[in-house]
Formats: sequence, structure tokens, C-alpha cells
Amino acid sequence: SSSSLQKEEIIDNASNPTYSPDGKSFAYVEKVGDKQVVVKDGVAWSKYTYVSNLTYSPDGKSFAYIARQDSKIFIVQDGIESQKYDEVSNFTYSPDGKSFAYIAQQDDKMFVVKDGVEGSKEYVILSKLTYSPDSRHFAYIQEQFDSHPHLSDGKAYVVADWVVGIWHDEIINLAYSPDSQNLIYEAYNQQTMTRSLMKNGVEFAQEAQNLTYSLDGKSFAYIVNPGR
Repeated sequence: SSSSLQKEEIIDNASNPTYSPDGKSFAYVEKVGDKQVVVKDGVAWSKYTYVSNLTYSPDGKSFAYIARQDSKIFIVQDGIESQKYDEVSNFTYSPDGKSFAYIAQQDDKMFVVKDGVEGSKEYVILSKLTYSPDSRHFAYIQEQFDSHPHLSDGKAYVVADWVVGIWHDEIINLAYSPDSQNLIYEAYNQQTMTRSLMKNGVEFAQEAQNLTYSLDGKSFAYIVNPGR
């Protein structure tokens, strides 16, 4: 077959080129004066001080990015601006593309915003926001501090579907099983200096780490007593 030529266009001051998963949509950031603007499928959106993290939903039907306007940061999803915050991070779509969540910070308080609904605002550090593969559940790690948010004298919790679990000294590697039935994480005990594997909030393996599932979620393996 004969080779085909694709049209090429050189765009000055452009960055962050991003395709949708199905390859049918294309977006990038263009600098216009002292502002930045997202151009999606040839259409320029609103201008902001700074934009980043251009992201399509897995089904390609939704599109979002982080924007800064002066000192405030927010999410722009499908052209609609969210509430404005001091910081925004860890934003993610559910695997089916129907749900959207991120971590926000305002006046030193952090909270999760899921589908436009703000969770409880507290003096905590939040991280590892994740959805289950079937998109029906979500979870994240919450670090609670006893005195000051910048001192490491507190405890860590897993929050699953807005429900706070039991506390640990540290939580590592939060993830759902491929079949979405189990929420697995590693918990560290500072007193014994050991790790344990937790499944749905219940310990099932002591002095263990590095859990790995098979692709169908029916089998798993982990390391016990590493280095001993």
C-alpha cells in the first residue's frame, strides 16, 4: 500500500501535548503573553496564570487539568472551574471515567473532593487517592498528627469510601485487588520495626511486604521476613 502523509503544524510556545486514550482528541498548552491557555481540538479555552496536568478520562469523554489564577489553584473539568483552593493534587478519574476526585488544601487543611463534593476539612496530610478497578470504591491515606502537622508524631489511617479505618504508625502501598474485592496495604509498626499486610482493615500476614496479584485477582504472592 502507498504511504500516506499526515499534516504537520508547527506551533510556537506550545507544551504538554496530550492525546485522549482513543486518539480522537488532542490538547496542548500554549503560552499567550504572560498567560497560558489550553488548546483542545483547535479550540482555545480560558487563559490562566499557569496550567498543568492535562488529563483525559479513560473513556475519552471528559477532560481536565489544573489551573492557577494568581495565588489560587483549581481544577478545570470540561471547561467548568471548580472551587478555588491553595493547593490541588493527586487528581484522578475512575477507570470507567464517570467519577473524578482530587486532594485539595485550604488554610492548612486538606480534604478530598469527589465529584464536586468536599470531604471533611482537617489538619491532616492526604495521599495515594485511588479508585477500585470496577470504579465502585475509592480510598486514600490520611496522616493524623498529635501536635503540629509538620511533626512526625502522629498516626496514619486508610479512608475507604469516606470511612476511617484503624490507625498505624505508617501505611505503604495502598491498592485494590484486580477484582476490586479487597483493599490491600502495608502497615508499619514503629515499636517492632516490622511490616504487616492488611486486607480490608484486617491483618493477614505479619512481617510481610510487596504483595503482588495475578491479573485475574484470584492469586497473590508476597515476601515474608525479607532479608532474614
